[in-house]
Parts: sequence; structure tokens; C-alpha cells
Amino acid sequence: MQSYSRSQQLSRQGLSRVEVVVTISVVGFLLLMIAPTIQDTRRPRRRMECQVNLKNIALATMQYASLNGGRIPFLEDGQFGWPAALLPYLDSAALSRSLRQDPIVVEKEWQKTKQPMLLKILTCPVDTSNAGKHLGLSYVANAGWGRFLADPMTDSVRESNRHTADIDWNQDGQITEEERRLARATGLFWRPHEDGFQLTLDEVSEGDGQSQTMLFIENTNARNWLSRETFDIAAVVDLDRIGFEPMNDGPLNLNAKSAKLGPFAIQPKPRVLPGRSPVPSSNHVGIFNVAFADGRVESHNFNIDPRVHLAQMTWDGVRYGEDRNRNFE
Repeated sequence: MQSYSRSQQLSRQGLSRVEVVVTISVVGFLLLMIAPTIQDTRRPRRRMECQVNLKNIALATMQYASLNGGRIPFLEDGQFGWPAALLPYLDSAALSRSLRQDPIVVEKEWQKTKQPMLLKILTCPVDTSNAGKHLGLSYVANAGWGRFLADPMTDSVRESNRHTADIDWNQDGQITEEERRLARATGLFWRPHEDGFQLTLDEVSEGDGQSQTMLFIENTNARNWLSRETFDIAAVVDLDRIGFEPMNDGPLNLNAKSAKLGPFAIQPKPRVLPGRSPVPSSNHVGIFNVAFADGRVESHNFNIDPRVHLAQMTWDGVRYGEDRNRNFE
């Protein structure tokens, strides 16, 4: 029979409980040390992916325009919103055809299988409210200024009437064609109107310029790319929260003197108000992403002057007194 020495017997016993606890503690400590480094390396990659998605959506809009007489999509056309209009140009032509044949096909499939409909190009990877979620949407269209209602306790925003360009700007009880043109100058995406208006990129170029006008904006409170609701798919501002410079040739102008936007202000710390906070927000550190009408994507600091942001929403602001050369103080 083989005999074993005491040292051989001890070597077969393995680590003691104390040694195991110490080992686990050391490994855990090392993981805690390197976790921020791993996160820091992921952050630029995710930010870039977010910007690439936004750029591709802007380029899809330009492609849509090139095949539709220069016109950009409506905010919503009575059946679908702008995201569905862009599906054929976002490598999703088959899905677009299915929706045109049966507008509720996606929801039927969701109810049947509970498999989420994911279009990664429509979400930012750091947007925890939408990335990986059924019908998630992280980007909203520039739908200009209007009149809206806000809850002073929660900052939740709602519409008194559906957002259109029919705005009684001076509140005299009548909506003139000039007021309608003024309203349309504040944003790019509008609903169909009986006068047949649908904005073209050529008009933007002849106005303030495509490189000066925001097309899409990041917003963690966007919701449901199949929605037609304004606050699910659009960014807007309440014009009554803007103070305007007096004009010699009349009261109708877009030259913002002050902007106390309240619930319509840029949100450096996103609120959880899906479909009720139609303003720029993101989970990036210190910035949100914006796509311009020429396809360019920029990161804007959350501390950007709100009057600069308002000027970049308008596509024909200079015609209505906007001074883009002044220094905001």
C-alpha cells in the first residue's frame, strides 16, 4: 500500500475558506478598479454609434427628398409619422411595404409573439429608455414652435390642439397667411394642410441654409417610431415662453430677445416623461447630438444658449428679423 507524507496530504486539501474569501475580495477589488476604465473606453464608441445612426437618418431624409421633388416627409401624414416614411431609405423597404398593406401588422406580430420590433438605427445605444425596446426611438424631428400646455408640478407637456402651423401668433382671433408662414419658418416638419404645403430642402437652402438648420435632435423621451403623436416623434418649443425684440415693421418676428423655456428647455439630466417632454436630452455626459439639414451631425453642450438653439430650429428666421450674427450675452 502506498504511503503519503504529511506535506502531500496538505497539498490535496486545496485552499482554506479564509484564502478563498481573500482571493474573491482581491479579484472583486481589481474589477472595481478597472470597471471605470472599461466604461470610459465604451463611452466614445457608443457616442460615435449614436452619431452614425443620426447621420444615416439625416441622409435617408435627403434621399427621400431627392426622390420626392425635394420635399421632406410630413411630421405625420394621417397614417404614419416621419420614421415610417423613411423606412425604405433605412434598409427596411420590406417592412415599409408590409405596413402599407396592413398598418397594424407590427402590433399584430407583437401581440402574437411578444418579440420586440427593433430598428437599431432609430435608437442610441446609451438611451436606456429606448435601445433594445419594442418600437424604440431616440431621435425626434424639428417641428418648430407652437402653443402647448405644461403641468407646473411635473413639467409634463400636452397639446390643447394638434400641433399645426395654424397659429394665431398675435392672438387677435384670426389666423392670417402671414402668421402661417411665420409659424412654418420655425421648424421643418409639419402636418399636411389644405393649402398643400410641404417643405423642400431647396427652400431651406434659400432661407437660413441647410448647414444652419437642425433636422433631428436626440431625446430620451421620444417614444414609438410608429406613433403619430407630436411629442413621441418631434421636438417643439412653446412660443409664449420666448420674448421677442421689437421690430419697426410690425410685431411678427423671430428675433428672440429672451428664452425662459421651462419644461421646453434642454435637459442635461433627462426626466422620465416618455411622450411628454419634447426637448433635447440624452444619456451622454454633457452633450446631446443634433443632425442638420445638410446631413452633418454635431454634439451640442447642454449649456448652449437657448436663443442659439431656437435660431437653429428656424429655417427662414433671417427673413423674419432673426439676427444670427449677434453675440448673445
